[in-house]
Amino acid sequence: MDTKIKGVHVREGNYEIFSNNLGALANVLNGEDNSLLSQENFQNAIASLPTENDGYLYIDWQKGNSTFEQKFPPLQILEFVAQPLFNHLNQLTFVSQGRENGISHGTIFFNVQ
Repeated sequence: MDTKIKGVHVREGNYEIFSNNLGALANVLNGEDNSLLSQENFQNAIASLPTENDGYLYIDWQKGNSTFEQKFPPLQILEFVAQPLFNHLNQLTFVSQGRENGISHGTIFFNVQ
């Protein structure tokens, strides 16, 4: 019988890490140099985030777009409509900045080539 990992989650310090690759998650936990935390793209993405935030979501679109399209088929429609953006999108980061008067505030950063 084969087991397929759909996703794993771990908390490491101030980070919540989700992955569908157990090996990649093990690299992060073991502090290996090729972890997401050591990648320049990730460090650049979080460097521009507001210091006062409730957390952020980082997506490396170049590495994960086929998985996202597979898991969320309506995303293909959005990708088609916004093709000029998605054709040049490297990463995107969403940061939550709290709620005021029942309205959530956040910012989306796009890293395009």
